[in-house]
Amino acid sequence: MNEGFLNYVLQFYGPGGLYDIKMTPDEADRGARIVSMLAREFVGDSVDREKVRDVVRVIRGEKLTKLEI
Repeated sequence: MNEGFLNYVLQFYGPGGLYDIKMTPDEADRGARIVSMLAREFVGDSVDREKVRDVVRVIRGEKLTKLEI
């Protein structure tokens, strides 16, 4: 996965990030790979970043509310 995009995701969701959920580089990479496989178009923007966040949370077993989806 594109290292620049992974760093972008981690700036938001990694340790010390703007919305720190303690996402690891491995989680970001796995989530990004899943999103890129499922997306019609993957451009590495804020929408893709948020999809990666949601995929990682689901992998962790967190339940997402309707408002978050």
